[in-house]
Amino acid sequence: MKIFDASSVICILQDIRSPKILEICKKNGYSIAISSIVFDEIKKNRKTFEIFKKYNSFEILNDFDQSEYERMLNRYPGLHEGEISVICCALRRMRNGDRHYCIIDETAARNVVQSDGSCRGLKLTGTVGLILWEKNKTDLSKLECKDIYESFTKSGFWIKKSILEELLK
Repeated sequence: MKIFDASSVICILQDIRSPKILEICKKNGYSIAISSIVFDEIKKNRKTFEIFKKYNSFEILNDFDQSEYERMLNRYPGLHEGEISVICCALRRMRNGDRHYCIIDETAARNVVQSDGSCRGLKLTGTVGLILWEKNKTDLSKLECKDIYESFTKSGFWIKKSILEELLK
């Protein structure tokens, strides 16, 4: 399972308009999901929600440990509720031995995953990392990666240039 934060969903469906990225995840045996909290975030933006509804392939998860969620909200007040819920959903699956990844782009959330002992072993990548994985599996052609690169440069989605340029190699 690949559990997405709102920023990644918005980036893929709205900013770079490349739902094929999600289809490749499913082709490779992963289900795609968001937490119920991320779903509520997406619903707040009418344009994003309309695009999201048309795609309609995400499982919506609401089975994370509430006490762990609240502990992380208190411990990391700088993180958004959606990011914390994605981490908590993934932690539950990791502890059950499921194959999963968090797709989170925010640096602060990524730092929490890397430094909080309760997150040890949690698999994490960002939107571009996911795309590069698909490129390396040859599920995305060089031309598709170039088109995605161009879409990124025209979008409002901020990503380090050095990371983004990996799409062109």
